[in-house]
Amino acid sequence: MEQKKEFDDLIVRHLINETIPDEEVKLQQWLGESDDHRKYYEQTERLWELAGVYQPAFTENRESDLKHIEERLTHYPAPRVVSFNKFYRMAAAAAAVLVFAMGVFYLINSRQAASSQKMSFLSADNIVHQILPDGSEIWLNRNSSLTFQYTKGKNRTCILNGEAFFQVMHDSLHPFEIITPSALIRVLGTSFNVKTDGRSNETEVLVSEGKVSLTPAKSNVQAVILPSGAFAKANAHSVIDRKEKFSRMNYLSWKTRILVFRDTPLDSALADIEKCYGIIFDHTGINISGYRLTARYIDEQLPDVIAVLQATLGLSIEFSGGNTYRLNSSEP
Repeated sequence: MEQKKEFDDLIVRHLINETIPDEEVKLQQWLGESDDHRKYYEQTERLWELAGVYQPAFTENRESDLKHIEERLTHYPAPRVVSFNKFYRMAAAAAAVLVFAMGVFYLINSRQAASSQKMSFLSADNIVHQILPDGSEIWLNRNSSLTFQYTKGKNRTCILNGEAFFQVMHDSLHPFEIITPSALIRVLGTSFNVKTDGRSNETEVLVSEGKVSLTPAKSNVQAVILPSGAFAKANAHSVIDRKEKFSRMNYLSWKTRILVFRDTPLDSALADIEKCYGIIFDHTGINISGYRLTARYIDEQLPDVIAVLQATLGLSIEFSGGNTYRLNSSEP
């Protein structure tokens, strides 16, 4: 775990051009040790690009005593006379046929049951990672639910409420479908994020790799095809927003566990931290419009994030119950 955190940090610093020569050599040696290392790096790089993180270096604002924070699926025949012995032989034969038929029936049904599976997941307060029977992987964000129906030889179907990231196992004959209250998303094999909003009844899709088709639930129009890097939002009747190249920093932070802020208005930064950690910041009664944040968090624990915010901004942040944190001015 410690080694993973070390290289997560090294990869991120490489992506934003903050590594020194010795660290570049160390990273290249690590990438050359295993195909898994290189695949992990490429996935991280792709998610990083989708998150909208750009390249120039920046200076972090951290106190020296916070350095430890660096560690992060019908005819009747004539009657016949039959002797008792013959009757028993016929009865035995009939019983044998019945037992055979029952055996065949059980075998067929058990095979059908084995080839058809239905499972449901509820994430509550934690992010759920699951490998599905078809080999696809899902990451279910907090307060989300997903039901997966898989019948061998047929389509793979998910019903989603909330948000999830999908890494779909390629199968050109059996599309993977996600049904939300407002849309139908269909793919063959790709990686993408789907977010539903119960209040606005809208669905957002961000494509990481491959292509995805998006169809509003109550629309007769053709599906919208989204290529790699594209984003779209739809309600039950139409696609209301679409971008071929999507760049929104920290959009996937709930999955990547990476947050980057570069002179970001504090209200926007707090919204991203809330989504990443499943919390709420209460700053009623305090004017935060003049505050901006420059910082980077890589798989850090919430208390460490809070500590850095306080030291960087000079604000008091206190736990006030449930999942809420209260911001106060530290000035008398």
